Amino acid sequence: MKSGHYIVFAFSLLSFCIHSQIRNIEELRIWSGDSPWLINSGLNFSYNNNDGNYVYELGAKAGTLFKFKDKSGKLNNKWLLHGNYSLVRSKREDFSNNWFVHLRFNKEITSFFRVESFIQSQENQLLSIRSRNLIGAGIRLKPLEDFQDSSKRNLHMYIGLAYMYEQEKSREFDLNFYNHQ
Repeated sequence: MKSGHYIVFAFSLLSFCIHSQIRNIEELRIWSGDSPWLINSGLNFSYNNNDGNYVYELGAKAGTLFKFKDKSGKLNNKWLLHGNYSLVRSKREDFSNNWFVHLRFNKEITSFFRVESFIQSQENQLLSIRSRNLIGAGIRLKPLEDFQDSSKRNLHMYIGLAYMYEQEKSREFDLNFYNHQ
């Protein structure tokens, strides 16, 4: 099957069922390179005071990727850990107070087929989430082999299918949700 057929097939599958997610984990993937460790972190703080009316913001994020070899000697097992915290406060009132932690394991079976599992926990005051916990596992397919476009960048495409169990507690409505997706 030609690569164009894979793209058409992928988009036709998306048209049947599309679910939204609160945090896009795909943007956190930092798989490139041959180094077994990759760490990405940041810290921010700001304070504004206008005639006694103050607002301060505090934020921190950290992410790490650890790749390790299997029996064949290839770096095809990966752990991804990402977490962040954000607070915006003025005069004892929080305008935003949220945190997020995500742990994922990815094992390459073949260059086309991978298995993954993940757990996640978060709280988000603005979205009225007292707590949201996920656990899941699934497969990830790589229908296109690495190729370069006209600007010499490697392009990648993945298609995945996963089972996820979600437990969420709503702050505003005092409700609990238990979902299988």
